[in-house]
Amino acid sequence: MSVFEEQYKRLNSAQKKAVDTIEGPVMVIAGPGTGKTTVLTLRIANILKRTDTPAHGILAITYTDAGVRAMREKLRSVIGDRAHDVHIHTFHSFAASVMAEHPDHFLELEGLRQMTDIEQETLIRSIIEDPRFADIRPVGKPEAYVSGIIRSIDDAKREALTHDMVRRYAEDEIRRIENDESCISSRGATKGKLKAEAQDLIEKCSRTLLFADVYALYEDRKRAGHRMDFNDLIIELLVALRNDELLLRLIQEKYLYIHVDEHQDTNDAQNFIVALIAEFFETPNIFIVGDEKQAIYRFQGASVENFLLLRKRWPAMQVISLDTNYRSHQGILDASFGLIEKNYDGDEHTDLRTRLTSGLSAISPRQIEIVGADDTATIEDYLVRQLRAITEAEPESTVAIIVRRNRDLDRIIHLLESKRIPVASERSIDIFTHPVGALFFDLIEAVSDRSRTDLLARTLSAGLWGVTFEKSVEIIRDLRSARSGAVPLEKSIPELTNISEILLRDDPLGCIISIAEGSRLIKVIAEDPVYIEVWRGIVALSETLVRDTGIRSPLELIRQLLELPNKPENIFL
Repeated sequence: MSVFEEQYKRLNSAQKKAVDTIEGPVMVIAGPGTGKTTVLTLRIANILKRTDTPAHGILAITYTDAGVRAMREKLRSVIGDRAHDVHIHTFHSFAASVMAEHPDHFLELEGLRQMTDIEQETLIRSIIEDPRFADIRPVGKPEAYVSGIIRSIDDAKREALTHDMVRRYAEDEIRRIENDESCISSRGATKGKLKAEAQDLIEKCSRTLLFADVYALYEDRKRAGHRMDFNDLIIELLVALRNDELLLRLIQEKYLYIHVDEHQDTNDAQNFIVALIAEFFETPNIFIVGDEKQAIYRFQGASVENFLLLRKRWPAMQVISLDTNYRSHQGILDASFGLIEKNYDGDEHTDLRTRLTSGLSAISPRQIEIVGADDTATIEDYLVRQLRAITEAEPESTVAIIVRRNRDLDRIIHLLESKRIPVASERSIDIFTHPVGALFFDLIEAVSDRSRTDLLARTLSAGLWGVTFEKSVEIIRDLRSARSGAVPLEKSIPELTNISEILLRDDPLGCIISIAEGSRLIKVIAEDPVYIEVWRGIVALSETLVRDTGIRSPLELIRQLLELPNKPENIFL
């Protein structure tokens, strides 16, 4: 029995139907744990088994690089090396592959290089320095909107919106508000004038008009500098497919079967690309897999409307629901279904609202317990007792604790460590504002610029350099007074000489690590799991800078790191 037949035999009836339905448009509603990746890969194998379609005539698009690797590996376990001939991509890698295969259709992109995050931020800052953008460059905090502008540009591109479209929308909205009688106050001191809420909306639209101007200048200067940003790959492919009929026909005729995984995550631009390629046939062989419950809220331009768009385009599309979950017990599935159901109105999307049944028959059903208390100490005591009970009963098991905010996580970590319960954490940490991150940036600036004795004094105060407290006080006093007769700094801190040599001869990443080791920052980091996470973030950031900018000098890497702004979370528009 072949590998395909062995795996096919283990499928449930709904999964088999999805694998066997290889002609025409098909939508598979597949929640988490329902085996959608297995279904998708077995369907590709079934196409190759039952038709004369070549492997390179099949396209499969998923959302992440990890998804691509998982799908290819799973497919390879079924059909062997032919899996490498099947075109499996993310949307961005698919766009890049089309451009590489058909360079004559993208001559205007020749010589363009992808921008780094630093270049993108620098360009936005230079644009909004113009006095006309004063409203989005507040006094005292001129960079408040930089990250918001970048996010808004990304959002616009994901929804296939040009700067002209953004501008027209804002202008139309202002006219609508000004001519809407319900926006005019009918009483009080403001009678006959726009209501405060309407004025606030107009101000937001005015900022949107400024954003449209920034967006336009960003595109012009980016192209003049021979640069592309991450989302340009998608936009350029979409524009080319819309305007270049020959290119569109080449792509359409190449792919006889199209598969889209995690379709609920597609945005407008990505959905348009899929539709353009598939519409070559009146009833295309397109197979989309997704979960409407993960598309209730917009994320990177994804929405339930996008999820349903292709179904509306091809009314003959079959809908197959995978309703057996092999990952969670029934209590979890029922609770999550009940919660998500609150997002719908009445009979809205009833055919997509699939209630999952647990396939874990060997596990006895468990209910979700909701525990409350009048004070934090009681809750913490309950948590500790529960964790100890689980550890004793199932010593090999792991437990996930999910909290709302980082400060809650810090409290839980300290609690469990004080009770000698092993714990590890994953969190979003701002390396720029965390004390260890701030200490690192003080350190690299101090060793690269010897005039910054104030920063060197800070590193000594934090316990770096392996000197005694008394000695550090003496060195700091000498640094601040610059008194004559003081012991030379290199004698007081011998490691400074070694680091000076490393700055001249070491590779950039090796230098960062050597500085941390030589200054004894590594010893500080090792004292707390949170500090380790901060350090990992610093190393990852350094690796990204080296990879994206081609930095070869340690001093240049330090300069780039120090130029990175602290990125506050700002909401724009």
